[in-house]
Amino acid sequence: MTVRLHRYCRERGIPYAIHFVPDPVAWTEVPETVAVLGRQRNRWQRGLIDTLRRHLHLLLNPRYGRIGLLAFPYFFFFEMLGPLVEFSGYIVVLFLLVTGWASLTYFWVFLMVALLFGAILSFAAVGLEELSFRRYTRLQDLLWLLALSLLENLGYRQLITYYRLQGTLDYLRGQTGWGHMERKGFQKA
Repeated sequence: MTVRLHRYCRERGIPYAIHFVPDPVAWTEVPETVAVLGRQRNRWQRGLIDTLRRHLHLLLNPRYGRIGLLAFPYFFFFEMLGPLVEFSGYIVVLFLLVTGWASLTYFWVFLMVALLFGAILSFAAVGLEELSFRRYTRLQDLLWLLALSLLENLGYRQLITYYRLQGTLDYLRGQTGWGHMERKGFQKA
């Protein structure tokens, strides 16, 4: 809807502003199982691809300003194509190791740099949000989240990449249904 609004206003020369609201205005349930999480991420990836495909003429088009030159390319190259590039990277590195074209030392150094970079990005995102919005009243909650941001790159990221890659393949196969999302509703503790 946001992409469509940007496009509509730009094409008609209508002055507009779409603002970010940092406080939640809607709540949703977090998937309770890995299978439901996988279906959700698959669905999100297919929705992203469909939106980008429908509005592809925005990509790198100066007529659409920052949206066409910055935001749309980010979603296209990093969010949509990111799982393909990341998965391909895993395959290439494994191939290089198996064939002996890369040393085990190179592999471990590369892995550590990649994990460190991912952890720094996650750590920085949590830190910036806390500096901006002061969401965590208890120090132990903030420290726990920062610790989890370091662990995120050890398995969870790869799992999400797998589900997003699966979503890309499902989209290319023509799967359009949103599937079933199991919901239990909010329970009082």
